[in-house]
Amino acid sequence: VKLEKKKCDWILANDVSGEKVFGQDQNHIHFVTHGSIENWGASPKSVLADKLASKIIEYFKQNRVLPHATE
Repeated sequence: VKLEKKKCDWILANDVSGEKVFGQDQNHIHFVTHGSIENWGASPKSVLADKLASKIIEYFKQNRVLPHATE
C-alpha cells in the first residue's frame, strides 16, 4: 500500500520500535518491492548502503535505463 501511496518502486524498512535505533552503526533492513520483501538482516549502515547501491546499479543495467543528462 505504501509503495502505491508514495509512488515508489522500492522502500527500505527498518524497525524503529527498539530502544537503541537512532545514532547506531547498524540497522535491520527489509527491502520492499511490489513483488517481494527481502530481509537484509542487521548490518552496519555502510554494508547496507553498498547493498542498496548494487541494487540500483543492477536495476539500471537490467532495464537499460540511463539517467537524464544535464547540460
